[in-house]
Amino acid sequence: MEIKIENNLSANEYNNLRSKIGWDTKDIELVQNAIKNSIIIKKATFKDKTIGMARAIGDGIYYLIVDVLVDPEYQNNGIGKKTY
Repeated sequence: MEIKIENNLSANEYNNLRSKIGWDTKDIELVQNAIKNSIIIKKATFKDKTIGMARAIGDGIYYLIVDVLVDPEYQNNGIGKKTY
């Protein structure tokens, strides 16, 4: 499986992944602001389809992973464990 990792994510991609795993979606403006203020954003794609994402926030000393989401169709393939 050829997975591409990118350093961007749209609010719609984020909400789509949340929906696929059974979580509620968030207000688009709220998500856009959260993404803009994140220290790290990683998006996993397969055949141009967003299949996973990770996001971290931080204050310069401490960092916190706040989201790791993987489309259920692609779970159990180690996507959330990959380091890039």
